[in-house]
Parts: sequence; structure tokens; C-alpha cells
Amino acid sequence: MRSWFVAKNGDQWNVTNRTVGGILAPIDDTDPPYNDSTPSATKKMYSCDTAGVMLGGQPSAVGDYIMLENKFTYTVEVLLDGSWVTAGTLNVYQTITAKRVDNTGTVANDWQGINNSYSTTSTDLKISKPKVAAVTGAAEADVNIDANANKNQ
Repeated sequence: MRSWFVAKNGDQWNVTNRTVGGILAPIDDTDPPYNDSTPSATKKMYSCDTAGVMLGGQPSAVGDYIMLENKFTYTVEVLLDGSWVTAGTLNVYQTITAKRVDNTGTVANDWQGINNSYSTTSTDLKISKPKVAAVTGAAEADVNIDANANKNQ
């Protein structure tokens, strides 16, 4: 997971690192409340991640954005002859963009959700001038990306 502040300064948009996070090993979500191993009568599986971005208390001005990208790998395992084996995996990528629209002190009033989308198309979890320009409407020449914006910290 990686997220960035996108702040307007005159005609320029300045992009700085907000967070870098993630894990190197899978989260063990095999115990309740994450997992219900009851077989489905309809032979279907459902999964849901409620990944999001915390917006409360963010040092942003009205008109600024927060952009976030996540990468998940879902793994389905089955019990075969007494051993768990991987039956399949799926890489899922998420992008979230929120825009600061007010300063009331209440997230629901201060932030507008611009995008929350999922894809199986790869993302590099790096901010770029074209990504920022697509959100802000700015020319790529007016986007300044801080040297540390895409570094792991």
C-alpha cells in the first residue's frame, strides 16, 4: 500500500509521500471473524476487503487530494488428502482518490470520494505525472513529484 498528498500551490501540483505500508507475508485470516468454513450450498465463494484511506486529521487544504494504491493477492486453498494445497491465486489492485472540499472538522463533510476502483491489471504502486494530471486536470508539466514520493521508508 502506498499513498500520497497532492497539494495545489499556485498553478503547480506538488506530490509528496503520505504512507508506505504493507506486509511481506500473508495475513492469517483463517479464524473467525475473517473466515467461515461452512460449505456453501450454492458452491460459491465471496470475499470482501474494506481497504480504505483514513482522512481524519489530514494536513490538507481545500482542493487538495489524497491518492492511494493497494495490491492484494487472494489465495484459495483446499484440503486435499489431509493437506492444504493452493487451488488458485488472484492479484487485485485498488486505487482510491479523495478530494478535500471543506474544513468543517467532519470527514463526511470535508472529503469527497473521487475514485475507489479495483482491477486485475497490474499497478506499480508509484505515483506519476500522468496519474496526477488525470485526477487534477493539470498539465503534466505543472506536476512536481517529490524525490522521496516513491521511495520505501
